Amino acid sequence: MTSLALDFIDSQRAQFTALSDQIWNLAELRYEEFASTDLHVRMLEAAGFRVTRGVADIPTAFVAEAGNGGPVIGILGEYDALSGLSQEAGAFTCRPSSEIANGNGHGCGH
Repeated sequence: MTSLALDFIDSQRAQFTALSDQIWNLAELRYEEFASTDLHVRMLEAAGFRVTRGVADIPTAFVAEAGNGGPVIGILGEYDALSGLSQEAGAFTCRPSSEIANGNGHGCGH
């Protein structure tokens, strides 16, 4: 099972990396991650997942399901940005990103 999961993840590496980079550059604040949510949902639906949006009365929250029975795998993703924390990807010193127009950024490490 572990090998199967790792092989799948590796086969999707480019797609997952592109999604991650897009979310980094969108840098949307909490409860405003509409474009980031849409990117996730489109990718999941293209992969055959059933997606329920607006979970817990949060417009940007969703649950994606595939198959039936077990095993059940749950993933919590927090990708809201913080105001004024723009940062170049991969930089280890303070370097605001010139690509992120809104000045927001990811950096709380969770």
